[in-house]
Amino acid sequence: MEINRYISPAYENQLFNMPSDNTYRVCMFFSIDLVNSTKFKSRYPQKWGEVIYSFYDHVIRTIQLECPEAEIWKHNGDDIIFRIEITNKDNILMAPSTLHKAMQLAYGKFTLTNQIAKNFLYFKGALWLANIAMDGFNDKEQPRNFLLKVGIDEVVDYVGIDIDEGFRMSQHAMQGKVVLDPKIVYLLNKYITEWRRITHQSIDMNVRIVDYKSMKGIWDEKLFPIVWYTDRWEDNGGFLYDERYTNASVKAYFEQKVKDNTIKAIEQVFNDLGFPLDVIKEIETVLEKGHDDTRFQQMEKVR
Repeated sequence: MEINRYISPAYENQLFNMPSDNTYRVCMFFSIDLVNSTKFKSRYPQKWGEVIYSFYDHVIRTIQLECPEAEIWKHNGDDIIFRIEITNKDNILMAPSTLHKAMQLAYGKFTLTNQIAKNFLYFKGALWLANIAMDGFNDKEQPRNFLLKVGIDEVVDYVGIDIDEGFRMSQHAMQGKVVLDPKIVYLLNKYITEWRRITHQSIDMNVRIVDYKSMKGIWDEKLFPIVWYTDRWEDNGGFLYDERYTNASVKAYFEQKVKDNTIKAIEQVFNDLGFPLDVIKEIETVLEKGHDDTRFQQMEKVR
């Protein structure tokens, strides 16, 4: 049965078929941001430098230890963004729990060595997925995301629709939690049996849709599901006492404005919109097809 799918004019030119002459890689991006850092710098003008250094040190060391395949992509203020190569769907299924655990471990080490930061500074995370055209773009195609090499020194960057979505989505992260790309949530739901086998967890105990937001330039500004991962939902969500009054998404969660906050609800979102299913299909095609490692390693030498 055909699904009546909505595809807005803004997205008609963003759907694409992958030609054989481009190398595609599925990449995951994980950011860890320091919450309240601006206030901290104002309150402790003589102390903040060593604390921020400690934040970078503990996060990078912990991520390298817990997720050795992760590489630093860029720094954006008090935000560290890692890139992770994805070779199979199990990598995606494991990522939310693995990276949330790593973030919490890093935070524990950070507060242990910086007592001044305890109950003032917090970590929050964002995790998103993108299918990257490693050969850039040409006259024949305009991929959703591509590797950009510019200048004499060929500075490498990742740009595209899913990259933008990730940055927008990360603005809705919450202390102690990881906000998840809906594409990842869709795959968690699709392969829920494998997820349970790999993580030995009950997904409803960790992943919940807390709110829906319209974000400028994203999904044609249709409502975007805000999904958080945490291991503390049964502990009052691990929220601070006043966050239900000061944060719109936390308030929506406690007021149960989202009637079905299980990840299964993501199915209807993707089926109704249509275009996210095309993106999922492209990602799964790349993972099934595999890639030419030698060719990719040659491109990586410019980094």
